[in-house]
Amino acid sequence: MDRSAIRNSTGVLLCSLLVACRWQSSTPTTEPTGQFGGGTGAYTAQCSGDFPDWISDHPPQADASGDVNPNEPGVQKSFQLAQAYPLGVPVITNDAQGQPHITSWNPPAAETNGPWRTFSNLSIPAQRDGYLAALKTYILQGMSDPGIDFDATKNNSNWASRKWYHVPMMTASASARREPYHGVTNERPLNPSEQTHWLTSGGNLRAVAIGYYNSLGGYTIGQVFPSYDLTQTQPSAAHFIDGTVVFKLLFAEYVPSRIQAPDPLAHAPRWFVQVPANSAAPPIEVRLLQVDVAVKDDHFSSTTGWVFATYAYDERLWPAEGNGWRRLTPIGMQWGNDPTVTGTAITTLQESWINPDMPPAFRDHVGRAGRLIGPVDNPRSSCLSCHSTAQVDMAQTGNVTGMFATQAIPPTACSTPMAWFRNLPSGPSGGTAFGRLPGGNCPVDVATTGLTSLDYSLQLQVGVISVFGFQNPNPCASHAQAHYAATNAMALRRNQEQLRQPPGREQQFLRELPAQSQRVQITRDGRLLREEIPPQHRR
Repeated sequence: MDRSAIRNSTGVLLCSLLVACRWQSSTPTTEPTGQFGGGTGAYTAQCSGDFPDWISDHPPQADASGDVNPNEPGVQKSFQLAQAYPLGVPVITNDAQGQPHITSWNPPAAETNGPWRTFSNLSIPAQRDGYLAALKTYILQGMSDPGIDFDATKNNSNWASRKWYHVPMMTASASARREPYHGVTNERPLNPSEQTHWLTSGGNLRAVAIGYYNSLGGYTIGQVFPSYDLTQTQPSAAHFIDGTVVFKLLFAEYVPSRIQAPDPLAHAPRWFVQVPANSAAPPIEVRLLQVDVAVKDDHFSSTTGWVFATYAYDERLWPAEGNGWRRLTPIGMQWGNDPTVTGTAITTLQESWINPDMPPAFRDHVGRAGRLIGPVDNPRSSCLSCHSTAQVDMAQTGNVTGMFATQAIPPTACSTPMAWFRNLPSGPSGGTAFGRLPGGNCPVDVATTGLTSLDYSLQLQVGVISVFGFQNPNPCASHAQAHYAATNAMALRRNQEQLRQPPGREQQFLRELPAQSQRVQITRDGRLLREEIPPQHRR
């Protein structure tokens, strides 16, 4: 991490002046492991915090310069999971001797000043335009800068930057786990029959993606995954705070011979990534195609409490816009599922808007009755309807299919698909569970007894089901235990040392901090705390 980041001696990072975060190391270690994070085998897990960055049987190999991915410019390092999740605002009280102690953590406040909040009536074109522009600017700030290129750990090392976080434990199945170069996971493949404006006929092309959550979202991730000890995982804590922003970069496998001119991805940002299902093969080239953004916004609590927006890479903006990451044009936005629109014919909707000036290559690919989807997405559904199925049935632990309890997309033969197009509300206490699909057949049982909503986060669903459905262990648990043992010992030594110092020495120590150490305990009034964070509040 950046040397200016102040840590306390229990390994807690100060994310800002008011909010503390969990630890993350800038020097990852590797652990031998079996395929799914347990036992022994021909796999490697990289550990830089409480959870694995990735697991691979063909881990990246650095050359003499330290570069693991020579296909891309600069010295590329293997992917690190951004997992210094915010703990919240420390509650500090003084004991009988007047010494301050952290006794608990309060949740961070909702984001009431987000730039998108100026726009609350999305039926008005100017309001839609303003909302979409505000979200685009918000996610691009810092992350799209040259040298950052959406590497969240690089971005987060800057003390002043807006922080972004990843969901842990997306390591479950061999074909779906995070790969080690950029941390992407598999998405629904691109189907040429749905992309007739720019793809030739033939087999499907791969699509991959990676998701990012802002600090409010990172706080909730940390509540669901409060410890390297996976038995403490709490799906019921998936209550996203108003102002949470989530975005996902989606990339398409780039095969020029399959693209009809004009090439809509000719100058799009490109990555080279490992295919987990064929990790021995050379990394494949993928190019930015789609960016999905979701924001929890209580202006829209009468529908779902979430607003979804989708952007596409727009080759028309080249070369005027020199930064490829910023060549994004809206596909559209959605703030409800239009539950009264029951047909399939494209029609005028009240809770979705599709941009008529989207990039020409991606036109005509919309969801049911014209609802919002992106180029990669399934036309039987919509952005909100798919994410409304984010839930788990904790009574089905050990049964992967049973834990999902339903399908994200209405089955092809389903004659009663409107259960997927309900407006399921989400508020301060979280989302509303979707229901069950008994035996995988319609109709949906909309009773939610025993179901836990994950508040529209399908990535949290993957992580939780990795832990409780696949029952994957954490290959970085011993690494994390060693970290906490070492930092607790350091805390004890530091406390003993400070108790021996004459009055005023603590303030001098803080003034000398940049030259001496990154590791100090959180203070309220310039004095060092004299004991570690209570175990029940330690992350």
